[in-house]
Amino acid sequence: MIQAGFQAEVERLLEQGYAPELPSMSAIGYEQMTRVLSQEISLEDAVIEMRRLTRQFVRRQANWFKPDDPQIHWFDMRQEDVQDSIRDLILDWLRKGG
Repeated sequence: MIQAGFQAEVERLLEQGYAPELPSMSAIGYEQMTRVLSQEISLEDAVIEMRRLTRQFVRRQANWFKPDDPQIHWFDMRQEDVQDSIRDLILDWLRKGG
């Protein structure tokens, strides 16, 4: 995220008037980068915190989304025709009335 220009993205959002208190700015990374830009924390500390929060988020998702849940359709993104499989599932769902 950092190498892809995340800091500049957050700077632009703040310049455009997006307040740090907005729910959309509370996503992992945005709050930390806002604190970097206001010189509350270092970039290094922000990255450490973002990594920690991301690990916690992944653990919560792993507990919520069980691999054997029959209501969830999992796709192997390494599969060559995965996009066709996803499209077919969506079309079938739409034909059945969503």
